[in-house]
Amino acid sequence: MLRRIFLFCFVVFFACVTSAAEPPTEPPPSAIKADVGFPAVGTKWVGRIVPQSGPTVTLTYTVIEDGVHEGKPIHRVATGTDTYLYDMATSNMIATLRLGKEVTSTTPHDGTYSWPLYVGKAWTATYTFNNRPQGMTVGPVNVEYRCITYEDVTVPAGTWKAFKIESEAASSAFSTIWYAPDLKLIVKRINETTVGNPLGRTKLVYEMIDYSTAEKASPKTQLNPAIRTGIRAERPEWQVGYHWRYAWTGPAGKGTFTQDLIGEDILEGTPVWVLRSGRNENFFDKTMLGLLAVRLGEKWVSKRSAPFQLLSWPLEAGKEWKIDYVLERVQEKSSRTIGARIVVANVEEIKVPAGTFESYTINVYDNYTGKLSSEHWYSPKVKWFVKNKTYLASGVREEELLSFKSD
Repeated sequence: MLRRIFLFCFVVFFACVTSAAEPPTEPPPSAIKADVGFPAVGTKWVGRIVPQSGPTVTLTYTVIEDGVHEGKPIHRVATGTDTYLYDMATSNMIATLRLGKEVTSTTPHDGTYSWPLYVGKAWTATYTFNNRPQGMTVGPVNVEYRCITYEDVTVPAGTWKAFKIESEAASSAFSTIWYAPDLKLIVKRINETTVGNPLGRTKLVYEMIDYSTAEKASPKTQLNPAIRTGIRAERPEWQVGYHWRYAWTGPAGKGTFTQDLIGEDILEGTPVWVLRSGRNENFFDKTMLGLLAVRLGEKWVSKRSAPFQLLSWPLEAGKEWKIDYVLERVQEKSSRTIGARIVVANVEEIKVPAGTFESYTINVYDNYTGKLSSEHWYSPKVKWFVKNKTYLASGVREEELLSFKSD
C-alpha cells in the first residue's frame, strides 16, 4: 500500500505543469504571477516524505542535463535509480524512468499547474496515468485546482514566498501544495484521501529539508551532474604500499589522516587486506573490499558478521544492492544490526585537492528510516575514495583526498 501511495505521489510531488483542460486566463493587472520555469542543471535538494503509517523516506534530487524522450525535448531530475521527465516547453511532468526504463507515464501530463499562476485562478487537469510494471492504466483522471493565496511558507530547508494551491479529485482525494516561484519547485505538499477513496483514509506529507543551487556548489567539489550509463568499473588490484591521505572537517573540528595498505592476512578464514588508519588497523575482505573488522593494537574494536559492502563490482550507474550485518562492539560487549540500501547514483567528474577524477557517486540509505546516511565518490584511477560525506546526528563530516599512491 505504501509503495502505491509513493508511486502516485512521486508523479505529482515535483510537477511544474500546465493545465490539460483549460487555457490560462489573464491575471488581474496588479496580481503577483509566476510563469513557467525549471531549476538550473546542478540544482539539488533533499525531500522528506512522511506517510501516515510506515517509515519516513528521505531522498536527494538533482537536476541533470536535458534529454529527449519519445521525440520531445525534456528536463530531467534524478534520484537514486529513478529519473523524472518534464516536457521542456512547459515543464510538465510526463514520465518516470527506473534504470533507464519507463515505469510510469502521465498523458498528456498531470496538470498540477496552469501558467501563469496567480491567486484566484482555478483550473481542471485531465490525464491518464500508466503504471508499466503493474500493467495498470487509470483514467481519465479529473482534478480540480484553485490557487488560494500567496504567502510565506517555512520548511526545514528555509522560508520562501509560495503560492498555496488546493486540489480535489472525486470528492475523496485532496492536496495542498506550496509552490515557491523563486526555486521553481514545490517546497511542501500534503496529500490526503478519505474513506471513500480506494486507498482508504491516508495522509502523506512532503517537505524540502535541504536545498542548494548549482552556483552554491562547494568550490572544492565541482560536479558534472549528467548521469552516465554504460560505464563500468571493475574491482581494483591492490598492492601493499598503496596509501591515501585525506583532509577532514566535521563537528569535532578538522584535520588530516592517512590510510596505508600495510599487508595481507586471514581473518577467521577470510582473506583480507590490512589498511592502517592512524592507530587502527582496518580489515577489508579481498573479494568486495568491504570492511570486516577494526583492531587497535592487540585489542579488537569492532567486528562484522558480513562485510560492510560499500562497493559492489562491477560498479555502474543505477546499480543498487542491500546490506545486512551484525556490528559487534567488542570492548563494549554490545552489538546491533545494520541494514542499508546502497545506490550508484552517477558517474561524474569531481574535483578535490588531489586533482580531478572520474568518480562513481555512491549513496547509502538507512534501511529502517530511509534517510540518506552517507555519500561516497570512488575513483578507478585512485583505486579508492576521493571524497566521503557522512550525515551524523551532530552534523556533517566531510573527507577529501589530498594525495595518493596507487600504482
